[in-house]
Amino acid sequence: MLDILSRLDRDKFGVEIATVVGTGPLEGEFRKLGFPIHLTGPSFDQGKRLFSKVRWVILTPLTLWKLIGIMRRIKVDLVLTCPYQADLLGILAAKMAGVEKRILVQTDVAKLSPVRRFLKKWLSIVLSTKIIAISAAVKDYIVNTWMAPAGKIEVIYPGIDFEKFRAKRKPGRISTIGIVGRLEEIRGPDIFAKAAIELKTEYLMEPDILFVGDGSMRGSLEELVDSQLSKAQFVGSVLNVREWLSKIDLLVVPSRSEGFGLILVEGLLSKCLMVASDIPVFREIINDKNKSNLLFPVGDYKILAKLLAEILKDPQKQNVLRGEIDEWIKKESHRFDIEKMAKSYEALLG
Repeated sequence: MLDILSRLDRDKFGVEIATVVGTGPLEGEFRKLGFPIHLTGPSFDQGKRLFSKVRWVILTPLTLWKLIGIMRRIKVDLVLTCPYQADLLGILAAKMAGVEKRILVQTDVAKLSPVRRFLKKWLSIVLSTKIIAISAAVKDYIVNTWMAPAGKIEVIYPGIDFEKFRAKRKPGRISTIGIVGRLEEIRGPDIFAKAAIELKTEYLMEPDILFVGDGSMRGSLEELVDSQLSKAQFVGSVLNVREWLSKIDLLVVPSRSEGFGLILVEGLLSKCLMVASDIPVFREIINDKNKSNLLFPVGDYKILAKLLAEILKDPQKQNVLRGEIDEWIKKESHRFDIEKMAKSYEALLG
C-alpha cells in the first residue's frame, strides 16, 4: 500500500489514510508522503493479545462511526481497504456513508473460522464493488471461499522497485543460509529450523543460519536451535530487506501457504540462490512447472535438508540454480515491476 500511494498521480488523486487497529512500524514512512492519517481504532498489544482483541471488539462501533464521519466530512469518492479488520469496517463504513466505489484488496489465502468467513462475506465481499487479488491463486481462493463472481475480481500483482533489489553476485562459496519474514507458523520458520538441525546432524554441515524477522514463534524457535546450532542468529524485525538479502547466499522460503510471496520475488531479483515450498502461488510466480530445482514439498524438512546439502556440496547444482534465476529475471520479472503495478491501480481507481 505504501508503494501504491507513493506512486499515485497527485494531480488526479487526493488521499487520506485511516487505520482501524492502531498504527505500526511504517507510520513514519506513510507520514513522509504528506497525506492526512486518521488512527481511528485502538492499538493492538502483542503482549496482551486476548485483552487487545476484546477491547477492539468492544470499541468496534465507535471505530465504525469515526470512519463514517471521516468519509462524509471529506466526501470520499472511493475507498480501498486491506486487510481483514479494515475490510470489515472500511467497506461497511463506505457503504453506510454512500461511497460509490468500494474496493477490497485480498492479500492472503488464510483459512478462516466459520464466523470470520461469514462476517467477511457479508460485510466486505458482498458490499464491495470490486476486489483486487494479488495473484491468480488468491482469486481462486476468493471464488471458492466466498462464491464471489470471477468478473468482480481483478488480479494485480504486487510490484517491486527493481533498482532497489537488482544485484551483481559473483559465484562463490555458500556461507550463509537464511529466511526473511514473519516468524509465524504459516511462514514455516520451524520447517527451516528443523532442516538446519538435520543438515548438521545427518549431513555434518553447519553454515551460518539467519532468521530475519520476528513473530510469535521466535521464543520456541530460539529454544529449538539454542542447544543444537552454534551458528544461528535471530536478527528481529528489519525495514531494509535488501541489506539482509545481500548477506544471505542461499535463501529459503518455507511457507506453508501464501497469497503471493514478495520475498520470493525480492530474493530472485537479488540473485540469491533459492529454494522454496512447492505451493501454487510460487509456481505461478516462477511460471515454469519444470523448475523443480527451486521447489521442495511443503513442510518436508528432511527433503529440504537433503536439498540444501546437495546444493552446498555441488557447484554444478549451484550453477543450474543460478541459470534458472537469470532466466527468470530475463523472462518473467517484468510482471512484478512496481511501475506496472502503479499504472494498473491508477487505471482501476480512476
